[in-house]
Parts: sequence; structure tokens; C-alpha cells
Amino acid sequence: MKHETLRAAALFAFSMLGPAYLSGFEWLRFFSYFGTWGSIGLIVAVAALVWMQLGLARIMAQHHLRSLRDLFGVLIGPLSASSMHLLYIILLLGMSGLIIAQEAVLLSQMTPLSITVSVCIVAPLVFLAAGQTWGRLGILAMGVLGLGSLYLLLQFFSQSHVPMPSLLYQMNAKWLWHALLFIALHGFLSLPVLVSIVSKTTDQALVPRGIVLGGAVFGVIALAVHFSILSHWHDVHNSNQPLMQILTQMFPFGTYTYGVTALLTGLLGVGLWHYGLAAPIVEEFELRQSAVLLVLMLGSLLFTAVVLWSPWLSMVIYSSLTYTGLALLGMFLLYLYRGRQKPSD
Repeated sequence: MKHETLRAAALFAFSMLGPAYLSGFEWLRFFSYFGTWGSIGLIVAVAALVWMQLGLARIMAQHHLRSLRDLFGVLIGPLSASSMHLLYIILLLGMSGLIIAQEAVLLSQMTPLSITVSVCIVAPLVFLAAGQTWGRLGILAMGVLGLGSLYLLLQFFSQSHVPMPSLLYQMNAKWLWHALLFIALHGFLSLPVLVSIVSKTTDQALVPRGIVLGGAVFGVIALAVHFSILSHWHDVHNSNQPLMQILTQMFPFGTYTYGVTALLTGLLGVGLWHYGLAAPIVEEFELRQSAVLLVLMLGSLLFTAVVLWSPWLSMVIYSSLTYTGLALLGMFLLYLYRGRQKPSD
């Protein structure tokens, strides 16, 4: 039971952080730009995501749901569930393709390999990660999360102080809006892992414990990233990879040691998404897992090619995911509201 709780916690924290969290771009965009208000927004976002995941896990347990399509059927009705599920898969494959492209670019920067060759290396590694058993994926999540946390903690304790701007700086509602966008985006991206956690955990009483523990780990790591960026604000505020810029300059051979950690994080993150999408399909239709994963990989590589050909499309993918996530968040809140109204009818 203890191992299942730790595995659920590691997988939950990993899915909430996202495959690209070690670049630092999202933390800068959603929180660090807003100074102290961004810090408040980050705490609100962490608490809201934990609450949301607990609520969704409870819904899945009450209705004995084992797939995303079943969850959508409860939230929005069975008639729209299949269409929403198909849209979700397409958007998540788009994000998978974007992450594969970013990983390939990172690998090409670390080695003399071209981006095309790097894609041909990254894609099979993602396929290999997605084909692992659930237990192995949990162990890998613990290891990769621990390695990334080690870098962050070393950096955090090496800084003399963290400058916290006055609350008069960025005193507007933009920080709250960006916190809401982060909740929508990462709530969307974490769903396949959440569904897998609920369906694979034998004792459902352990799921809330894993989510709360994972939420605490997620919050600590997220704040460490945010404070690291604030402490180097003048150096990285215009960077697309602020955290990577900070840490690669701090450590000997940082471009390679930290780069490898970021690469492993991205590979495992996309692998978890593919596993979470494939598992219910394999179980329902009795298909071979490798065949389903291959189809998902080909779909992701299509988006990889598109993003590498037109980099500006990456923001289209991000925006589509975020606003679809807002819609899903609205469906979840509406479901809770209707549930509270029923007893009084």
C-alpha cells in the first residue's frame, strides 16, 4: 500500500509539472512575470489542481469509470462524449508532437546530430517508455522527478535571497487570469495519468493520499522553479528557457548533465500520455498495446513535422489546449453545481 501511494504521488506530481517544466518557460509566462502576485497565483493554482484532481478521482470511483471517454460521458453526457474524446486525443497528440520536437532540438544542441536524426532517436525512446508496465513507469517517474528536484534544490539553496517585488507591482487581475489558464492547461494534460492512477490502484482509498502527497511535491518544486527565476530575473526574463539557462550556467558541464535530465523528463512525460491514451483502448477492444502505441506515435510525429516546419504553430497548439482545458474545467464545475442542486429538488 505504501508503494502504491508513493507511486501515485510521483506520477501525479510528474503529470502536474508537465514534460517541459525544466525549461522554465511556462513558470515565467504564467507566474514569474507577475512578481509577488505570481507567487500567490502559483499557490492558488497548485491548490486548485489538487482539489480538481481529487474531485475527478472521486467521480471516477463513484461511477466505476476506467477511461477518459467514460469520464466525459458523466461530465457532459454520453451523446457528446465520443466527440470530446476524439478532440482530446487529437489535441494531446499535438502537444506530444510539440514536446518531441522540443526534445529533438535539445538533443541536436547537445550533440552534432541534425534535428531530423534527433527526431528519429527521440521517437523510439518515447515509444519504449510508453510500452513499460505501470509499475516501471512509477519507478521511472520517481527517479526522473528526484533527479530534477536535486538540481532545483542545489540551485535554490545556493542563492543568497529571493527578491520579492512590492504588491503594487502588477497590481491587476492578470495574475489571476494566468493562474486560471495554468490550471486549465495542466488539468487537461494530466487527465490520462489521473485515469491510469485511478484504474490501476487496487485500493481506491490510497488515491486521495497519493494525490495530496503528489500535490505537496508539485507545489514545492513549482515554487522552487518560480523563485529561481525571480532570483535571476534580469538575466532570464526574455528567455524561452529561463530555468535551463540558469542551471546550465551553474553546474560543470551543465548543458549536458541538466540537458539529459530535461530530455529524460520530456521522454517520460510523453510516454505517460501515450500509455494513458492507449491502455483503455487496448482493454476495451482487446488490441495489441504496441499497435495502438504505434498509431499514437505516428499521429504525434505528424504534429512534430508541422511544428518544425512552422514553429509559430506551437502557440496555436498551446492555446487550443488551454482553452479546451477551460471548457473542461467549466464542465467539471457545472457537474459539481448540478450535484449540489439535486438534493434540494
